Amino acid sequence: MSHVHQPESPGRPDTTGVRELSTVCVRDELLVARLASGDASAIGALFDTWCDTVYTLVARLVGATHDAEIIVEAVFVHASCRAATYRRERGTPCAWLLAIARAQVSASVLGESARGNDRAAPDEQNDDRRAGDYALNSPYTAAV
Repeated sequence: MSHVHQPESPGRPDTTGVRELSTVCVRDELLVARLASGDASAIGALFDTWCDTVYTLVARLVGATHDAEIIVEAVFVHASCRAATYRRERGTPCAWLLAIARAQVSASVLGESARGNDRAAPDEQNDDRRAGDYALNSPYTAAV
């Protein structure tokens, strides 16, 4: 028999999913803060949590498994180096990672077309501007 969650009290909307998402966001924000303060172990926890989501987006954008794996690795390296650029008011850590992923894919595609088959690293100074408000493009922030 499947379990159906009942609202806490009659007449009140069930906010269980929103609370769970909020808890995930707070946990991830703490991980990003730890990463920004130099705690390299935090990237492992972020990777474990979000690598499948980031990989799914990248694989859909680039189509090639090997290229997607390389780009996903670059996303988390970039996040590790630039954790201080995360801004809570712009979106969740997941949305931030997905924005980095889109920028990495764009840089990869632009780099390949400009130089043949070479990989290009994204322009560090323009990452945040290219990504825009990462909250606007993430399904994870819609429920919050």
